[in-house]
Amino acid sequence: MRVFAYVDQRYQYATRAVVGNEATLLTSPPVFAADFNSIWLNGQDFIYIDLHGQPYGVYLYSGPGQLSGALGLATVRHARLSGAVVFATTCYLPRSHFLEAFLTAGARAVIAGAGINWGTRGRLSGAQLLARSVLRQMESGLPVEAALAEAKRRLRLSPRRLWEREATEDALAFRLFAREHVKREAASVERGA
Repeated sequence: MRVFAYVDQRYQYATRAVVGNEATLLTSPPVFAADFNSIWLNGQDFIYIDLHGQPYGVYLYSGPGQLSGALGLATVRHARLSGAVVFATTCYLPRSHFLEAFLTAGARAVIAGAGINWGTRGRLSGAQLLARSVLRQMESGLPVEAALAEAKRRLRLSPRRLWEREATEDALAFRLFAREHVKREAASVERGA
């Protein structure tokens, strides 16, 4: 499985634990939105994004204070994702234009949480644990929907849920969005709903 990760540099150690040593891992900095080439996303099976987001944003950010644009909306729109699964720990991703951009660019599915998503820099927590489990389930042959369901089941049973309650609850609220989501949203806008 071809795995690609693009993350805030401060999360690179936790990310390596999520995606494994064979994955391609880019960090911001040193890569920023102006440097990022959409070709890097092409041909991947699983794309892990751990950057900061804002509702309705056109950039995902990195760095202290989330001031550095790490990935631009236009870059995602130019990618050819060819059925990749995108797992984003990015806050507010479903409320940004990035969800539609990933799906329109060809992602088979995007897994993301709607609000603030919790993770850590060193050991794994919340959404990071969920992402690692989803990836492992997919590598074992489960389809993405079943992989997410199994990952959530395992997280619910994890003793970490007792002391990382907020991060666990957040991760359990992650949803899978598929191309049908974009079609439903467009139809809803046309009807004025």
